[in-house]
Amino acid sequence: MGTPSEDTAGKSFSQPAPGRAAVYVYQGESNTMLDVTVNQRVLGTLGGFSYLRTELAPGRYDLRAKSNAMDVASLPLEVRAGEIRYVRATSAQQRYSLREEPASVAQPAILTGQRVRDIKFLEVPP
Repeated sequence: MGTPSEDTAGKSFSQPAPGRAAVYVYQGESNTMLDVTVNQRVLGTLGGFSYLRTELAPGRYDLRAKSNAMDVASLPLEVRAGEIRYVRATSAQQRYSLREEPASVAQPAILTGQRVRDIKFLEVPP
């Protein structure tokens, strides 16, 4: 898991750095561990009631969730500078999905979760 200060920072839903977009990926109640990748680079692993936040350059991305090293869900995502986007990962009864949610739905769910230690890259190419 991330540190308490990383969790607090993530739950502030602050604006991304100039020229970047923020993307949150979160999972509610679940017994499934999901590896989250963007353009084939690992961002982190979500368990139940967890989330990650990453900042990306504007562009198109291929967001994927993997379980047991197999792709189980994908979502094409195009982001613009200044945006904050929210993606919910679900895994119930061998059915997986990644879908965008509005802030009004995502933020309360994220507030109940714990930030995972996301893997930082200097740049994820679009």
